[in-house]
Amino acid sequence: MANPWGTVDGFMRELGSLRAQANTIEDGGSVAEEVARRIESAIEAAASAVNDMIATPANSAVVARAREAIAAAEQIVGTLRSTAAVSRQLASESVALRRRSADLTKRAPGATRARGGGAAEEH
Repeated sequence: MANPWGTVDGFMRELGSLRAQANTIEDGGSVAEEVARRIESAIEAAASAVNDMIATPANSAVVARAREAIAAAEQIVGTLRSTAAVSRQLASESVALRRRSADLTKRAPGATRARGGGAAEEH
């Protein structure tokens, strides 16, 4: 059997990595507080499960609980990271589409008159 303290050490490293990943999610401040709480709660549950391993590092049920808690936290953080990336990409595409729309509107025949910026009508 592998050294149980090696497993504890590995899980502690995974927790550190998870925390670092959660801290790098940048969304311009639009992540709802509820989502941030869920991330924090998942990481805290994983940390608690790993902490329980310190008392009984060879207990397979405790190790399994820690492994499951870390996996759940990784899934939450990973999902949020990918969702934030998709959101940033969509926002970028939206800006490009709005610029393109404005450019096409300016070039359209009669665009100046349609917006009320043409020459005054003679009476």
